Amino acid sequence: MKQIIGLSTVVVHEYDEAIDFFVGKLGFRLVEDMFLEAENKRWVVVAPKGSKESGMLLAKASDDGQIESIGTRSSLRAPSSGGMWPESGQGEQNSSAGQINYFPAF
Repeated sequence: MKQIIGLSTVVVHEYDEAIDFFVGKLGFRLVEDMFLEAENKRWVVVAPKGSKESGMLLAKASDDGQIESIGTRSSLRAPSSGGMWPESGQGEQNSSAGQINYFPAF
């Protein structure tokens, strides 16, 4: 069975600044940029040109801990309830609302 990672999350200071960097400087393409009214935030996805299965979700830092993680080697946004991993240990999330990230922050 083929397995892929669809999106990796990069925590950023500002959406537009990050879009300018990834699209303008690195030549990525802007896949999605929509406002999620219920959450009062944007859903912004960029991907390298030619990429068909993976991209990066640009997530604006929403608290002091996330702001401090920007520019560090990794960041972690864990689900708010239920722990990070199910008992099976298969690496899935318990909460669809949370995100688990192990990628550099911009």
